Amino acid sequence: MSAEVELNAVEQVPPIQRLCRYLSEWSPQPVVALEGTTHVVIYINPAFSRLVGRERKDLVGRRFSEAVPEGDENGCLAVLDRVFRTGVPENLVEQEHRQTQSRPVYWSYSVWAILGEDERPAGVMIQVTDATETASFRKQSVAMNEALIVSASQQHELAEIAGSLSERLQLAVQTRDHFLAVLSHELRNPLAAIRNAVTLATLSGTREDLEWSRDVTARQIKNFAHLTDDLLDVSRVNQGKIQLRKEFFDTGPVLMHAVEVVGPIVEELQHELLLSFKSKGLIIEADSTRLEQMLVNLLTNAAKYTPSGGRIQLQARIEGGEFVCRVRDNGVGISAELLPRIFELFAQADRSLARSAGGLGIGLTLVRSLAELHGGTITATSGGLDKGSEFVLRLPVGNVSAAPILESFEGSSRGAVRSMRVLVVDDNEDTAIGMAKVLRLSGHVVWIVHNGVDAIDSARKHEPEVVLLDIGLPGMDGYEVAARLRQEECCKGALIIAVSGYGEEQARNRSGAAGFDDHLVKPVNIEKLLALLSKLKARA
Repeated sequence: MSAEVELNAVEQVPPIQRLCRYLSEWSPQPVVALEGTTHVVIYINPAFSRLVGRERKDLVGRRFSEAVPEGDENGCLAVLDRVFRTGVPENLVEQEHRQTQSRPVYWSYSVWAILGEDERPAGVMIQVTDATETASFRKQSVAMNEALIVSASQQHELAEIAGSLSERLQLAVQTRDHFLAVLSHELRNPLAAIRNAVTLATLSGTREDLEWSRDVTARQIKNFAHLTDDLLDVSRVNQGKIQLRKEFFDTGPVLMHAVEVVGPIVEELQHELLLSFKSKGLIIEADSTRLEQMLVNLLTNAAKYTPSGGRIQLQARIEGGEFVCRVRDNGVGISAELLPRIFELFAQADRSLARSAGGLGIGLTLVRSLAELHGGTITATSGGLDKGSEFVLRLPVGNVSAAPILESFEGSSRGAVRSMRVLVVDDNEDTAIGMAKVLRLSGHVVWIVHNGVDAIDSARKHEPEVVLLDIGLPGMDGYEVAARLRQEECCKGALIIAVSGYGEEQARNRSGAAGFDDHLVKPVNIEKLLALLSKLKARA
């Protein structure tokens, strides 16, 4: 069973805690969650398992003092009880451990409460930071002072170095804790909206209320997807894993599509959006998907930080071999203190909390990273608080004279697609049934199965033209299923599409090697799926 399926199987855990546990699963920092009164371990992530050198199955269900015996001696258990009782996060720094190594290692604990649905502590979560290097340096400094006669200037220098390391560690812990708090806030808001929409649809049933509930749910799902994509992209950029797919294209349609994406928030806040660019002729060599992502983040940022009824301007043109895009607003502006670090990771979080605008403070960081990958720049100017701001994106045009003749842009379409035989394979029944219903409404014949063995049997029986295949299946995973389907006569010419919650480059490369034709990330963009089916129609 995949980690995602294993976590979501714990039905008694509230959705927000399940989602936080899902995010912790991929954290490089060791994380352990405990029941509040007994200190029984209810969850550990892989990083914690590696840290203590024990398997997850050997730790879950046991008391924390058995998993980490030093906890009885160093005051950690008292901290756990205090955090569970008060709900106030605490840190316990540089505790010595000798569990997995002969040499001393030091951990720093950050402990905070896990809130239940009644907003009261239901457990505690610990994140462990390896403080061995800092502790070692501190001990070495003490030993040097005891063994050597050190000059006053040298002592001062050593003290400054030790103080700097301590400050950096403290700042890292504070930044992480602040980010987790903001992330929790950003996840709770759409979850609350979706819960209200579902409740209203269940209790009311009127056409008006059903339509409203549908619109709210669709909008909040887009917010979830956008949030997840930005989080993953920041991680990919930091690890150097983003590969640009550059091509020559006309930016006019990309600009218009970005405007359409932010349309709901602009309308909700009753902003005036002024556009100034040519619909054709703004041709550059770049990654069109990443350009749209940058534009959406800039426009969303302007909309969020402009009070209702404000004005936003989007201008784009070619200037001296550069594509120059300006996003200007008359909103809350940027203080002189914040302006120099506005593109730093999480710098926006303070601003969003102060103005209740929402956001994790990663959007502008991502814009800067993507601009630099293109060889471009992004700058910000502002007259100060309540005096608006302007962001200017500059990207190199490229050798346009060598560009091929470009075909006119056509967006995705719901044009007529002939009825196709589609096999949906997903162990999540709600996901599979929902996908099947949408495809059947589009005129397709659909079969549903929930595991790899049934998928192969169903494919032999029905000879599908399209297979929508989840990766995280129980037993035989989607990669193995795809490889085996490609060996079957019934699926040698079928379109096999991966449908997964994993969207990183490594997962996509593995999909291609296993025999998938394409890789879609959950929640699936139905327009993109129908576009793929249209390609199959044209190929047939």
